[in-house]
Amino acid sequence: MKYLKIIVIIFMILSFTGCREKIAENKEEGEKSDLKRLELKGEEIENSRIKIEKVERRKFSDLIKVTGEVSFNYKRVFNITPLFSGIVREIYVFEGDRVKKGERVAGIFSKDFLSAQ
Repeated sequence: MKYLKIIVIIFMILSFTGCREKIAENKEEGEKSDLKRLELKGEEIENSRIKIEKVERRKFSDLIKVTGEVSFNYKRVFNITPLFSGIVREIYVFEGDRVKKGERVAGIFSKDFLSAQ
């Protein structure tokens, strides 16, 4: 969390610096700018809890918790339906396993299939 705050602060500083340069360019060209400059005095910086630090490389090790949802890519999920009735006796693959064409998925016992042979 500490490093996330530092990154946000750095982003804000860079954003304000970029805005200040843009305002200066517009003033030189004689254009009116809608951008407003934000300046914080020493006491205002302390009250806003903003820390100013030099940019440096650090190891980012803090844990960031986010909410989300994990689901299958439904363009790559297929339902397998047998063309005859029966009882599943053996299962060779499980949900999430990758299956190649011709690979066994399950062993089925079927009286209808046996009588047709």
